[in-house]
Amino acid sequence: MSTSEPTDALRTVAANAPAASLRHGAETLLAGAVESVQVVAFWLAAFLPLTYLPLFAVDLVGEYAVAFVALLALHAVTILVGHGYGSGN
Repeated sequence: MSTSEPTDALRTVAANAPAASLRHGAETLLAGAVESVQVVAFWLAAFLPLTYLPLFAVDLVGEYAVAFVALLALHAVTILVGHGYGSGN
């Protein structure tokens, strides 16, 4: 029986451990970043319509049509990005 085979297997596992740990850390960091962006997008989508009220109240929609359309586009994007927040994925 050779005793070097288990030692070689342990060396292989030990050599791969830092890479696996680094990969796991990167995946965790990415998941946290995605969740953070999703949270911010969700709450922006929830409160962004409140910015429409002053524009309509002062009748600035006509003067700032491009800004209003950009605001609507931003709202659409935040709805899409924040859609999955809180669904327990």
